[in-house]
Amino acid sequence: MAIGMALLLRGAGVGWLTLLAMSHAYHAIARRKVPDASSLSRVVTLLGASVGTASVAVLYQISARFGWDAFRPALIGLFVLAVSCTLPALVLKRAR
Repeated sequence: MAIGMALLLRGAGVGWLTLLAMSHAYHAIARRKVPDASSLSRVVTLLGASVGTASVAVLYQISARFGWDAFRPALIGLFVLAVSCTLPALVLKRAR
């Protein structure tokens, strides 16, 4: 139950940060370039999701190979990634 709540909060936080970053990005471009930026941001978001999923799978495999607790390295890796994405998003929020 606790891990489910932690993952729910993490997902909500990542969604909030993504919304913040995307809305800030659209304010900085010319109106005529919005369709191109929209397509590019969608492609980058999908690519990032794929790379993230593959990275978690690799962390699980590494954990299994060394006999470690399977979830610990993956969750630590996700936490580090979330923190590293939070800092630039907070800078964007202050710049607004």
